[in-house]
Amino acid sequence: MPAWVWLCVALVLGAIELVTTTFVLMWIGVAALLTAGLALGVRDIVWQAIWFAAVSAVLLIATRSVSRRWRAQRLNLPEPQHALVGKRGQVVTGAEPGALGTVQVDGHIWSCRCDVPLTEGDEVVVERVNGAVLTVLRAGSAGGEKGDGA
Repeated sequence: MPAWVWLCVALVLGAIELVTTTFVLMWIGVAALLTAGLALGVRDIVWQAIWFAAVSAVLLIATRSVSRRWRAQRLNLPEPQHALVGKRGQVVTGAEPGALGTVQVDGHIWSCRCDVPLTEGDEVVVERVNGAVLTVLRAGSAGGEKGDGA
């Protein structure tokens, strides 16, 4: 197979890797790039295919732990709503202890829970985030009353 075909395969795999960031296609693309170099001197497609498969396997096995670490770092990024912890907000819809109410924090309306009654206009502090529900404490309480962790 001509070297330019292997170069095209490498470019396509590299482009897909940029979108998926799996760190798997990158190594197969590198193998295709190295096979393009081999194809300049070796015209037999069988030897090119064997070389491509061998280099792909070696690269995938050799970089397996590195790839896993990269993926793990990417997956451990904090969710944006966790930045709300510690921020102050205002109760929009009051609620009894343990029931859902609503609060406005940073200009956005969120569902909330608290283990003390909340009335409209109360100032609260975000203690925890559980999905789209904030657990809040009433601001200004001596020692702060903790929410129920819902």
